[in-house]
Amino acid sequence: MKNEEEGAFKFAAKLISVRKRSVFEIRDRLKQKGYSELAAEKITKKLENSGYLDDRDFAASYIGDRIAFHPAGKIKIENELRQKGVAPKIIKTELNRLLSREKELELAEKITDKKLKTASDRLDEETAGKILRALKTRGFSGEVISQIAENKLKLEEFSTYEE
Repeated sequence: MKNEEEGAFKFAAKLISVRKRSVFEIRDRLKQKGYSELAAEKITKKLENSGYLDDRDFAASYIGDRIAFHPAGKIKIENELRQKGVAPKIIKTELNRLLSREKELELAEKITDKKLKTASDRLDEETAGKILRALKTRGFSGEVISQIAENKLKLEEFSTYEE
């Protein structure tokens, strides 16, 4: 291995040892660090072939962490994974596998319950609006938000909440 490739490999290995990363993230960080396009490409291929770099595994891990530690809806997670350079087909497959519609609704209900507790159990239109906007910001679909409005917040006028 050439000197540049050796340095690039060590840098990439260090990045991967901290947390899982997408192929795009590693390639991008290598280029930011000043390594050539060719070295970045060779190292990412080497890491992929050896199993240390895998976008499907990265997406699954990322989605699992998002669900467990900072819940968000499919829309937001999909956008975040796209920004990290994961292929749309992989994103769709892993989101459908790991975040069912029922699970997404369950996450939205937990967020709603938490927000209701901090609202001093005072549910008025303003509080309901804040909760629904918070769900939208977290990437939940209009359908999930409408279900929360109707079933959890008992707001009929929000049942057609638009995305």
